[in-house]
Amino acid sequence: MAAQRQFPRRTLEQALRVPQALKEHNAGNPWKSEEVAKALNLGPGTGNFFYVTAASRHHGLSEGTRDTAVITLTELGRRAVYPSSPQEEGEARLQAFLNVDLYKRVLDYYGGNNLPERKFLANTLQTTFGLPEDQHDEFVELFQKNCKYLGIGASYEVSGPLGAGGRRHVRDSSTTPGSLSTADGPPESDTVTLLTPPATTGLRSSPLYETLTYEPSPPGASAGALTN
Repeated sequence: MAAQRQFPRRTLEQALRVPQALKEHNAGNPWKSEEVAKALNLGPGTGNFFYVTAASRHHGLSEGTRDTAVITLTELGRRAVYPSSPQEEGEARLQAFLNVDLYKRVLDYYGGNNLPERKFLANTLQTTFGLPEDQHDEFVELFQKNCKYLGIGASYEVSGPLGAGGRRHVRDSSTTPGSLSTADGPPESDTVTLLTPPATTGLRSSPLYETLTYEPSPPGASAGALTN
């Protein structure tokens, strides 16, 4: 019996098309799955439609897939597509990424997206995370694409639970160089250095990633298209 798959087959950016379609075409209300497929320009019985709806479900953005009668927004999905601020939008997307437990554990283990060379990474993915060898390349490609989409670089840290006084430090690729996306928690006196080292996974060729190194304040001192 095959082991249960630990990560979706589509990126977070692609998965977000499902709640976005519910928002834009059905006012955020539950919708028949075949209507969602039409809104995404996908065949209702295709594997691609299943994978994107399953990815949205896996990230906690919606309930239901190709194989259910309706697809419904979750509370997180609603925050992602009906945000009250850029901070809330970014926080919802980050939470959706972390909802995939394997992504969260690998991110925590390496402290960011700076994965080691292939032989060491393969050993860790298989022995520490129980990921079958034939899924390694696919996992790394999706992990790195998601990190790039969210602006997560080689150094990353979450202090405290998200949305409850926690604070995240990520490089937001949509902002100007040197900017820092911050959500929740009081301001701190942090030192931030932006770097652009090459990826070193050895699994697939990858572009350079803008990354961020984070030095916390001392104690007491006061952030895809689909085809059919």
